[in-house]
Amino acid sequence: MAFFGLHPFAASTLNFCKLSTGRLFINFEGKNYLRYSDDNGASWNAVKSLGPHQFQDVISTPADELYAFTISEATFHSTDGGQTWTALTVPPFNVDQISSAEYSLSGKLLVATQHNSVFISSDKGQTWLTVPLSQFIAPNSTGSDDGFGTFTEDKTGNLYVDGAEGGMLYTSANAGITWSAIVPPIVPPSQEAVLGMYIDNNNWFYKSRFDYNGGIYLSKDGGATYSLLYSASDSFIGNTSVQSDGNLYFSMLGALYKANGISNSVKKIFDYQQNGFVPYIVAKNGDAIAANSFATYFLTK
Repeated sequence: MAFFGLHPFAASTLNFCKLSTGRLFINFEGKNYLRYSDDNGASWNAVKSLGPHQFQDVISTPADELYAFTISEATFHSTDGGQTWTALTVPPFNVDQISSAEYSLSGKLLVATQHNSVFISSDKGQTWLTVPLSQFIAPNSTGSDDGFGTFTEDKTGNLYVDGAEGGMLYTSANAGITWSAIVPPIVPPSQEAVLGMYIDNNNWFYKSRFDYNGGIYLSKDGGATYSLLYSASDSFIGNTSVQSDGNLYFSMLGALYKANGISNSVKKIFDYQQNGFVPYIVAKNGDAIAANSFATYFLTK
């Protein structure tokens, strides 16, 4: 099945998340309601119990809790599928542009911003650790990195974040207190530049590179060694994830791509029609849902 149509939002879609029940949530640019769907994205309803806010991100946890991050306001938390919400303390990143928000395997809230720093909460958003920018200095550099992208954690508790400004990947083995750059080998004729990291339920690492030897690289040994999964030289690949249908999805140059399982058998399934990463999710019934800023959405089997 494939379907294109106007969505009822009148705003650009920022991202989706999903509960184990199949309920989907979506948030938008500007002051809007969150919306939810209980029919795999066919229709959407305003979350009126929360009201309109300038949401930046909404994420779900394995226990079906929800966190909604706003601009210049509190972070909101729900434990009942979005029926009721509690306003948490105003976080230290509430005026920054969030580039990545995740609930990690060990129960941490991880937030990366585009032009400030990264932030970690180990108590469900009550308090936050602000990691100083001085922790993110690439080798042979005198200044700190900037433009942080994906922020994630592996099964052993190591944290990873990419500094998109310098294309460097950083890691912390002590819950974010100290960080070090992962120095890659020189790959002639260029050094690798990392745009994003994704870690799946098998603890496999997917590293997105946008250098001369760019593409998606896969590691099955915790990042010790990588092999090329999908080649895309000098292209901006990101927003990579293995969805609930077992397929790998990623954005590249304003379009959404789907791999057949974890393989290099890739096809374009949605054209965003402008540069940027495509917000998407796979619904409980297996439909892939994507949206762009032209008030259209897409469902496909």
